[in-house]
Amino acid sequence: DLEWSGTSTGSVEIYRDSGLLISVPDSGSYTDNTGNKGGRTYLYQVCEAGTNNCSAIETIVF
Repeated sequence: DLEWSGTSTGSVEIYRDSGLLISVPDSGSYTDNTGNKGGRTYLYQVCEAGTNNCSAIETIVF
């Protein structure tokens, strides 16, 4: 699960490997069901929707 806090726009954009994955209401968490296991690496970033206010890029290994 991805988790975040400190946003104020009501919705966020979640990026995976530099591409927009999904825009969702700001619930503070999101589960990305990639279906991949066994060492696959992804880069994630969460941004306030419609802004350049983004988290640091996080590396996640499944």
